[in-house]
Amino acid sequence: MQFESCTSVTGLVLETEKLLIDDGEQNAPKYRKGTTHAADIEITRRFVDTKLFQWFKECRDGKVTQRSGSLILLDDTGGEVVRFNLEGTWPIRWCGPSLDADGIAHNVYERLTLAIEAVEVN
Repeated sequence: MQFESCTSVTGLVLETEKLLIDDGEQNAPKYRKGTTHAADIEITRRFVDTKLFQWFKECRDGKVTQRSGSLILLDDTGGEVVRFNLEGTWPIRWCGPSLDADGIAHNVYERLTLAIEAVEVN
């Protein structure tokens, strides 16, 4: 999946559960590692076509199509700084552009919230 014209990404978080071990004899809490999961992310991009909305609509209507893709951070010269590989993504929320009669058509944005199964950083 390509997210052309992406202007921001929020919520790129991996979190491991902290599970309490309770043996009844301890004076201080003890923990063990639980499952690690990725948080949902929100992508904002210029509204240039309806591809993301169509993907959301397919999932909403019961045909959940998971996709993989990458978020690539570029430097000022267009060179790759870091790549975030996203596995098993699918849209769970779509927000259309704010429309204003006095606005300029090329400055409208959409937001898509994605559920993610895994994130790798290269």
